[in-house]
Amino acid sequence: MLPTKHIILLQALRNLPERLAEVCATLDDEWRPQAEGWSSREAVSHLAACDAPFRARFERIIAEANPLLPYFGPDIAVPRRDLPVTDSIARLRQSRAELIQFLSALPPEAWERPAVHATLGPTTFALQVQNMINHDADHLGQLMDLRAAWEAAHREPAR
Repeated sequence: MLPTKHIILLQALRNLPERLAEVCATLDDEWRPQAEGWSSREAVSHLAACDAPFRARFERIIAEANPLLPYFGPDIAVPRRDLPVTDSIARLRQSRAELIQFLSALPPEAWERPAVHATLGPTTFALQVQNMINHDADHLGQLMDLRAAWEAAHREPAR
């Protein structure tokens, strides 16, 4: 049985696909208020693409003694412009279910295994799971801002 603090982390990871579906339900996949910002299509596809490198990072912490974890960003988890948001959310649901199954099967002591992150320094398995959740939250916030801008731009003028 995992400690409550790990169950809370798993729940945060599990909730993301549904939160994304809620936030993106009223957005056009391509809309962006600023030319340099990401569309909802790009942000959600990036999140779906991040699950594989995060999982590889987790597996490495389990397999190696205090491994060095390289930074990865949108150059590795490349946002796709060819997938509808609904397809990226479906991919994310699948990868998250597999990730939750993997994480849930680990013994509590695995969550304390050490590693060194290339930009964050000394870390643990649990802190890297939290890092993934923080990354999810950053992009969820980005999408919530996109939705607010969409709603403001498409609001009926007051009479």
